Amino acid sequence: MKVLALDSTLAACSVAVVDGDEVLANAWEAMTRGHAERMIPMTLEVMDRAGIAFDQLDLVAVTVGPGSFTGVRVGLAAARGLALAAGLPIAGFTTHETLAASVDANSFAGRSLAVALDARRGQIYLQTFAQDGAALSPPLIAERADCRLPQGSWLAVGSGADAFADQAGVMIDPEEYLPDARRVAALAIQRFVTDEEPFPKTPPGPLYLRPADAKRPGELAPVKLRVAKPDENQALSDLHGRCFEEVWSADFIARVMERQNNFALVAVDPQGHEQGFAFVRQTADEAELLSVGVLESARKSGIGARLLAGVTDRVRSAGARYLFLEVAEDNLAARTLYARAGFKQTGRRKGYYENGKSSVDALTLTRALS
Repeated sequence: MKVLALDSTLAACSVAVVDGDEVLANAWEAMTRGHAERMIPMTLEVMDRAGIAFDQLDLVAVTVGPGSFTGVRVGLAAARGLALAAGLPIAGFTTHETLAASVDANSFAGRSLAVALDARRGQIYLQTFAQDGAALSPPLIAERADCRLPQGSWLAVGSGADAFADQAGVMIDPEEYLPDARRVAALAIQRFVTDEEPFPKTPPGPLYLRPADAKRPGELAPVKLRVAKPDENQALSDLHGRCFEEVWSADFIARVMERQNNFALVAVDPQGHEQGFAFVRQTADEAELLSVGVLESARKSGIGARLLAGVTDRVRSAGARYLFLEVAEDNLAARTLYARAGFKQTGRRKGYYENGKSSVDALTLTRALS
């Protein structure tokens, strides 16, 4: 299979043409800007050196982010234009996948791999991988100061790897990793030849991990928060089941809600459809967030943050000085949401969550409200 691969997501621009395991031609140049001016000329140069025409290719592969906004758009626009002109399918790969494929497996034998990229603003772009290259988590954005990897042995690579320098069990690779189109092509060969997956029918889109950067405030989901009524236990159970595999029954919710000062907030869209919930209990000056969930179709639209803000305002008004919760250590997306809301780790419960044949620690997170 002949693949044209492109990358311009970070501080480099690269193009490669491969035929199976053979690299027919490639080019890689370090650059912090100028990707738009260089991508197409570089592609034409590489295709010329490879000695094949565009209609002899089988696939165009491209990195989709995360990375610089301009760089991601440049690579995708070039891939789409070239593929459209030649009638070729396009496959997308994350920047993290590409960097993970660049790490020598022998260098982290017995360890899991964390690819962390500096996202500025005190944040990192993070994705974790197993020894065999399988993704352990989706790409996500995390607060540098509060992000911790699950317990175990890790190799952290990338421009944001130093975020884990003080964590036990983590080895930091000092090498500077930047994507290379040859790795993108190798990922395509692995997926569509070795693993025999079908070619994608639709072109990939850009991967942005900062909703506020990708959406204007007016484009965020317009929801209102309301306090659930006593007769909504079954509806709340149904909503909980649409958000999580382990469902809270209506009877269980009734027992939780019958206690004084306990309540549930529900996020409702303009059409009156419930999009998420938060269950809270309060005793004296302490409040606990028991569960918060958002429908999968409504995630990354700010609803979780809206629910947290609503809970905080309500318990503070009722006299709470502290709001706390527990979260699984390996739930990096949730931990990032809570870190943004001002929660700090104050405790740990060993092996609290069962995960198949293994267990995961629960982290206690607390936010001071006074």
